[in-house]
Amino acid sequence: MEAVTRLRPFGVVDRERELGAVADFLDALAARPAVLLLEGDAGIGKTTLWQAAVDQARRRRFRVLTARPAAAETQLAYASLADLLAPVENAVLKALPEPQRRALDAVLLRDATAVATDRRAIGAALLSVLERLAAAAPVLLAIDDLQWVDSSSAAAIEFATRRLSARVGLLAALRSAEPGPSPGPLQLDTTRHVRVGPLDRKIVHSMLRERLGRSFPRPVLERIHQISGGNPFHALELARGVGTDGEAEGQVPLPASLAHLVRDRIDGVPAGVRQVLLAAATLAEPTVGLLQLAASADPAEGERLLELAETGGLLRVDGRRVQPIPCWPRASTPTRRRRNGAQCTAGSPRS
Repeated sequence: MEAVTRLRPFGVVDRERELGAVADFLDALAARPAVLLLEGDAGIGKTTLWQAAVDQARRRRFRVLTARPAAAETQLAYASLADLLAPVENAVLKALPEPQRRALDAVLLRDATAVATDRRAIGAALLSVLERLAAAAPVLLAIDDLQWVDSSSAAAIEFATRRLSARVGLLAALRSAEPGPSPGPLQLDTTRHVRVGPLDRKIVHSMLRERLGRSFPRPVLERIHQISGGNPFHALELARGVGTDGEAEGQVPLPASLAHLVRDRIDGVPAGVRQVLLAAATLAEPTVGLLQLAASADPAEGERLLELAETGGLLRVDGRRVQPIPCWPRASTPTRRRRNGAQCTAGSPRS
């Protein structure tokens, strides 16, 4: 279990089985192609495990290419593939055969005259890029929220992955509501499925104490665990609604449904922040600049409202891009805007 211990990041708890599968996957990837799919309900902890694997791969000096698509991007052709290939060096792309290079120029919007219509050329180009990169170090394609990968990117990734012989792996997190393996956008016979399950009561208690800085009486804790089903995101949201009066009486004020829980949370934020959230949810590609403009004609006020949305855990800012997906920070740590790869915690609905 030494590999599992090295892999464990802050915030990953009670995940020995899942961490073991991730460690085995990375060990195998050092020698041959491998595919690992982390599946589970929204908020169950998939993103945390996915991020742990990405961090460990980087510590092992693997070449890591990531994509974190959002629901609004499912209709954008090759959006996820462009995210994966964005950091690849120009020298690697220029060395491709002309049809493949032009195909990727179109995907990456580098050539206004090129059109990304030849799916075979795009898949072959991706395969060539991965094999060239793998000659120097193992390569990890890491995709969070696989269910939101656009169909054109999924086809190219599937084409390349089926033909891999180099040290290239695919790690993906997939939101699924039903027990058992879910195919998602990619159909690969070699995929290992790992179901990320609920946390037990003791682990939920430790998590709540760590994230919220408070403990709960046993009857309250058991009620939270029962209603949340061991889902860390749901447990955190329920626990946030428990006041000291509810703790003293051993009762938990419950919403009628998760929709009511979310509605109550949104209703509690200022109107300007709700305007930011509305714009983020409706824009295909929300950016910091667009959301600040949508929030207020005053740049300073727009910046303030966007900061409130982020520090309140309602948006994630990654560089200049923004995703309208709650990322719930630890209560004990002030949230700072993270411009280079913000991360969701185990209690995030993205996980």
